Amino acid sequence: SATIVSTNASTIYLECDRIENWSRCLAHCNMLRVRCTQKLVPIRKKYVIDQILKLRRILRVQDCHLMVQLASNTTVQRMNKIDRGVDRPTDVLSYVAQELKPGQRPEPNEEGEKDLGHIVLGMGYLKNASASNDMSLEDYLPTVISHGMIHLLGYDHQTDAQYNQMMAKERRTMKRLKELNVAEPPPHEEEPTAGPFTWTESRHQSPQKIKK
Repeated sequence: SATIVSTNASTIYLECDRIENWSRCLAHCNMLRVRCTQKLVPIRKKYVIDQILKLRRILRVQDCHLMVQLASNTTVQRMNKIDRGVDRPTDVLSYVAQELKPGQRPEPNEEGEKDLGHIVLGMGYLKNASASNDMSLEDYLPTVISHGMIHLLGYDHQTDAQYNQMMAKERRTMKRLKELNVAEPPPHEEEPTAGPFTWTESRHQSPQKIKK
């Protein structure tokens, strides 16, 4: 189980035991794990993974353990209620492995590993939110992933000053992502599909194929 130290917005600061299985999954040299546990919202898996990999490069956290979970509204609502006391689904929850100052990088643990944390995306919520903003889910999703990852790096939006600082960081990040997507076009050839899958990247081997 995990003990909540403090809660700010959608950022959840935890002692370094475990949240579900994320840290256990990463303990075997997996630098990045993308795990889809929802079955209702179709996505282009390779596109989503490409955007996460690029955001990781932009934020300079390639050497940190990170898990990204694409979850159902039911799962996100349950986690939101347990961890924040808010009984409704949301767009993204950020589970921080270390409480950092804005821009600070994680420190190695006793094993020499750097844990960034775990973000959980509410895919049903995001599908509705993207439609409300007259955007496709694919255009909307990278912004929310960026937001969740930037929370893991110590940024927040509880005060006006924090909000301005975090929004400036997000704007710079998304500007760089747009430039990268022009230089390195993301894959669009696959058809969106729904259903669980897991993708992992290890420091010792090439990224694994998507597993259903």
